[in-house]
Amino acid sequence: MFSGYLSRAFKALIVASLLVTSLAAFVAQSAHAGIISGVQTFGIQSGTGPGMGTVDVPVILTPNGNNDNQLGGGINDNNIIVPIKLFNNIGYIDILFNVSNSGGSTEYKVFESVDNNTLIPWSSYTMQLGFGTGLAFNNVGGSGDGLDFDFPNFDLFPTSSLFTSVVATEDMLVYSGGIQSTGAGTYQFRIDVPDGITQFTLRQTPVAVPEPGSFCLLGALASLGLLAYRCRS
Repeated sequence: MFSGYLSRAFKALIVASLLVTSLAAFVAQSAHAGIISGVQTFGIQSGTGPGMGTVDVPVILTPNGNNDNQLGGGINDNNIIVPIKLFNNIGYIDILFNVSNSGGSTEYKVFESVDNNTLIPWSSYTMQLGFGTGLAFNNVGGSGDGLDFDFPNFDLFPTSSLFTSVVATEDMLVYSGGIQSTGAGTYQFRIDVPDGITQFTLRQTPVAVPEPGSFCLLGALASLGLLAYRCRS
């Protein structure tokens, strides 16, 4: 059931590798570090929301501050690693990041392993950028505020191991074209973090596959509509 945990050794290997390759640059360029200084904790969790589960954000590395649109690999990339994001319910999970000014815009590569423990398959998966958490979440000033999913000039387009299609806008990604059943899938994307904000929120929400009864209801409603149309004609 908890297949995400079965691959924890693999996830730990990814984290360890990134720490080893990035630590030297992180220390050498510590003046640029702290652009994202960490995540707000909610109890023992690094996330909050009705979809929780478990969220862990053990790695935020910024070896190359103010690097927006400077595509690089290895130590040239800033990294956010979320090796465990477990949904127990169909509902959103918010991660609240703390931000310090750096004199420019910094681009982060994000890797997440997302585990479906809801026992309900997902037909799509949505990501949003904004401010605040829970009912206070909003996207005030979202357009052109510099906080975006590396939009519109993607250095690397968002990808998923389970969904083949991604509709991307400045502050929203919608993954579809597949099914995420019970178990884990990986997601990779990029976030541009501007000066002038102290926090921002990454909200993610799974969308359940409609139940068969829903399809039957839609079919019945369509039939009634067709019948009414015939009666009028």
